[in-house]
Amino acid sequence: MRSDLRQPAEPPRSGDPPGARGVRRARLAVATIFFMVGCFVATWFTQIPLVQQRADLSPGRLSLVLIAPTVGALFSMQVGAALVARIGSRLLLRVAGAALPVTLSGIATAGSFWSAVVAFLVLGLIVGLVDVSMNAQGIAVERAAGRPVMNGLHGAWGLGAIVGASISTGAFALHLSPLTHAALVVTALVLCALAAGRHLLRVPRDPPAAAAAERRVRAEAGWFRGWTRRTLVLGVIGAAVMLSEGAVSNWVGILLRDHQSTSTALAAAGYTVFTAAETAARFAGDRVQQRIGVERLVRGSAALFCGGMLLLLLAPVPWASIAGLALVGVGIAPMNPAALSAVGSESASARSDGTAVARFTTLSYAGILAGPPIIGGLAELVGLPLALSFLMVPLLMIGVGARIFVHRPAAPPADLRPDADPSPSGVDVAPGHRRQ
Repeated sequence: MRSDLRQPAEPPRSGDPPGARGVRRARLAVATIFFMVGCFVATWFTQIPLVQQRADLSPGRLSLVLIAPTVGALFSMQVGAALVARIGSRLLLRVAGAALPVTLSGIATAGSFWSAVVAFLVLGLIVGLVDVSMNAQGIAVERAAGRPVMNGLHGAWGLGAIVGASISTGAFALHLSPLTHAALVVTALVLCALAAGRHLLRVPRDPPAAAAAERRVRAEAGWFRGWTRRTLVLGVIGAAVMLSEGAVSNWVGILLRDHQSTSTALAAAGYTVFTAAETAARFAGDRVQQRIGVERLVRGSAALFCGGMLLLLLAPVPWASIAGLALVGVGIAPMNPAALSAVGSESASARSDGTAVARFTTLSYAGILAGPPIIGGLAELVGLPLALSFLMVPLLMIGVGARIFVHRPAAPPADLRPDADPSPSGVDVAPGHRRQ
């Protein structure tokens, strides 16, 4: 059952939080940024084989190049937390979001090992800033709207990835040069980011307490500050989800082709089915969460993931395996958005959202790094099907402990006015839950 948490519209006053129309615009703007980043990432991935060929990189050297963006992102996420605390997520996202697509030009022209390392490192540095600021904006919009929006935002990312991969496929079919392809994509995505940036959510200040707030929030944004037990647990959950998602994405084609005797075309279609199912589920996830609550959503999703994995691994015919893969995509889809939303409920103001997001994403990226060696090592020992079956263990544990995803109402901050206060008393209400 839905509950309307928004207040009756009043004439806007200078410095007031945005009304319902402003929140809708901000939500669309953040979704546009997520879409842009998904399109960017898909384009970046399709350029990797060309970089290897142009720079004549061995597999070992290519692996070192591909580590560079992750290292850069992990570093800049911590910087991003401090920048969000100092200047706000809106300004940071407007600058970093417009700069991100430009890094494709470096990827498209890298012709040596070191130029590729530098290009990928710079890309990672800006990706980290965008990751922190866009998720902090998403949390602020969710808080202002008084209902879940994170699933839809991440769905926009998936849609962007599909569009970006399709554009790259068309560019290759037309035999466009890498630089021409990059130039077209960069132009479109920069314009997209600039247009969206104008409507991002502003974070108003409370002037009497601004100085004290600045000192407190900056202190929380330090490299070794801002870690709470709940943030740590949610970060570990994020790492497990990212590890599982990456394992399915990277290994499912090999599983279908080598262990279930499917054709190469059907094996390739498996990843498309997984991605499409995950994206569609995210677009539906916010409405489902409003109806049944985040705890039930996570538990049901964990059950779907495990059921899909069993069908994928044990199905006697290839098409049943593909259906299992679709269930896996639907099951894993809401996990990370729900965890990010829960992390956001830990922070008392939009200025400290960046710190919470940075801590969460730092651990999530650890899952991305740990996934390949863990699954590869297990596959060497017990075979790929059994290695992938172990992914059900952390997802089952997440389902059992789904209570941690329920938002904890935060006391209204004394230092910063919320972007929009959806509750009469100023106490945050978990999106999708009616005030008791």
